[in-house]
Amino acid sequence: MVPLFAVRLSNSVPRPALAAPLLAGFNAVTIPFAWGTIEADEGRQNWSQADAKLQWCQANGLRICGGPLIELERHALPDWIYLWEGDFDNLLIVAGDYVRAVVKRYRGKVHFWNATGRLITGEALGLDEEQKLRLAGKVIETIRAVDSQAPVLVSFDQPWAEYMARREAELSPLQFAEALVRSDLGIAGIGLEINVGTGTNNTLPRDLFEFSNHLDLWGTLGLPLLLSLRVPSDGGSFTPGWQQHWLERYLPLIFARPTVQAIIWNQLLDTDAVDFPHTGLVDSGGHAKPALAALAVLRKKYSA
Repeated sequence: MVPLFAVRLSNSVPRPALAAPLLAGFNAVTIPFAWGTIEADEGRQNWSQADAKLQWCQANGLRICGGPLIELERHALPDWIYLWEGDFDNLLIVAGDYVRAVVKRYRGKVHFWNATGRLITGEALGLDEEQKLRLAGKVIETIRAVDSQAPVLVSFDQPWAEYMARREAELSPLQFAEALVRSDLGIAGIGLEINVGTGTNNTLPRDLFEFSNHLDLWGTLGLPLLLSLRVPSDGGSFTPGWQQHWLERYLPLIFARPTVQAIIWNQLLDTDAVDFPHTGLVDSGGHAKPALAALAVLRKKYSA
């Protein structure tokens, strides 16, 4: 399979001046369909942003990943959902209703679905690990019931489990993933969200050897891997050149593994950043960083 080079479209359709470099660097996109954006008011869904992004992707012949549909981060959830905090059974119902509406609307247009993100690290709604497993199962089952054709994956951030040094947790991300895979829900792939940096929500920088070994460990699940990446270009020792150099060193290693079928650059514009600043491919002044041109070269080599 030819690997996918994807970029996440967050708030809007890319401006025309960015179209050419984006299409040179990427053959796919992810559209998050964030619950908090689409259903800011309970029962009233606004599809205008999502429709515009999907139409732009279709017009440019790009493959589309939809999701994560449910992400346990406050900024990704509608404010009204906290009315159901502590009422898990009703939370499952309203989450299922939302996922069903998204998948029904975009069935046949989205090539694969990312069911959930930041489940195990996300602290929004105060769910325990068993509830998070049940929520993931509910989302996956809902997607499969509405769209039986498109593959479904689940994604995990901090795949090295840095969060376990700060708070008590029974399951590592790999154990969480194993539990879902054993549940025979029809999961077709595993997403690994790697936000390189030194903050509490980041994945700490690893050398090539450790990075390689960890990809092999996740490969033991026997499912394709999709890597969502953010690498900073500012702050401390991070620079635009460092961001470019990271890509040029690590992507050949990543694509040397047949289990890896896609990389997703998880931040297009610095101005869209919520929790990981300076990780976009376009700076706050609207100028493309060297990493964007490097991605075009790498895509030509690995995904012509």
